Amino acid sequence: MACLVVAGCEAHAANVVDGATRSDGSAAADAAIRPDGHTLTEDASTLTDGAHLAPDAPTSAGGLRPNPKLVPRTVITSWTEPDGSARVARTDAASSAAFDGVLYDDNRTWSSWPASNGTLAATSIVCEIATPADALLWTWSDLATSDWLNAVDYQGSPSAYHIDVAPAEDGPWTTVVDYTTPAGGDTYRSRAHRFAFAGMHWVRMVALAVQAHDGRGDRMILHEIEIHDATNGLDDSWVFAGSAATRFAWDGHTHHRWPVLVHERHAAFDPAVIDIADVPSALADFRTNLDRWLTLVPDHHRWVLVFGLGDAEGNRTPAETGFEADLRAVVDRLIADGRVPIIPRVQATDPTLDDQHAHIDDFNAVIDRVVSDYHLTQVADFHAWFAAHPEQFCRSGCESRADEGVTPVEPGYESMNDLWATSVDGLYTP
Repeated sequence: MACLVVAGCEAHAANVVDGATRSDGSAAADAAIRPDGHTLTEDASTLTDGAHLAPDAPTSAGGLRPNPKLVPRTVITSWTEPDGSARVARTDAASSAAFDGVLYDDNRTWSSWPASNGTLAATSIVCEIATPADALLWTWSDLATSDWLNAVDYQGSPSAYHIDVAPAEDGPWTTVVDYTTPAGGDTYRSRAHRFAFAGMHWVRMVALAVQAHDGRGDRMILHEIEIHDATNGLDDSWVFAGSAATRFAWDGHTHHRWPVLVHERHAAFDPAVIDIADVPSALADFRTNLDRWLTLVPDHHRWVLVFGLGDAEGNRTPAETGFEADLRAVVDRLIADGRVPIIPRVQATDPTLDDQHAHIDDFNAVIDRVVSDYHLTQVADFHAWFAAHPEQFCRSGCESRADEGVTPVEPGYESMNDLWATSVDGLYTP
């Protein structure tokens, strides 16, 4: 697999990239527009609106069907500086910040491309796929912002782009994903797109704009791009949704990522993960917006609901928040949509520092009841872990007083990933 990252096309030539014409009137069939502005071109082998490529293959006895990660062999990066000069860099994937397998670390490794007031010079990321695959899952991540929904905090996330596939480097190119943030709409710190790839060998993402906020729009940032083989479905794909205090555990900020731990133990497997946790951490908010989230993340199979901590804030009870009714409604909706809900218990807090979560045990009683009633998979018990390890919370010098004894620090996030990898290990086969 070779990968080419190209920029420098004239900004006004939005329909032409590397001499190939986009499918907005010539190279592809009509397009279906999803409510979020996400366009998926339709032909006999491509995703249609709201539908999978094909029904996911059934889970094999004793485990999941793998959707292995495909790693580029060569990365060629080209871009245009603000003064108009062209730059080119060639490296292997391990040396490329966008494909090095590190989502976020202390060195804040990322790929960055110049922009002007939010407009990019048609920056393209073009990859040759050496491994035959009938379908791919393409996931990009910009972790410079802490929340998935990036409505007001500009950090360089792409806000307009398309993804194209081709049988050869010189085309013909067919657009399979075309996304433009609606006027006044939200951007996101990561997105994942699944599309047909049978008979194809090349795929590219062409970024045309970034979210500009408060006069800033001078660069696009991508911390990582992951490509998974989705030929056998996406049974091993995971969405993490939930409270603000734990959102850093699953988005790649920690050095110790549970998908890496799974891969180290079971080499055939590479879990595909997207973290949609956000500051509005109440389950009621998630229930209200669930149809929107299902539209934005249409292909991930297992949905992990890390709720209860935000609901319990202010010493609220499950009865006051309607937690059980909301949780059952969310589980029902996910099951009806063919997803697998998974609900970990609410973490403990340190009562010597935190006096705002007096009823966590009551929320966990609700979760235990729902997990039992729906026969859901039992997973890591974060409550028991943090009750025994309060030293893994932020204790002083935290971002706010409310984080003291509540928000984990790096060792706590690493422990959560260790616990998660161990608790789901039985789903994987050698």
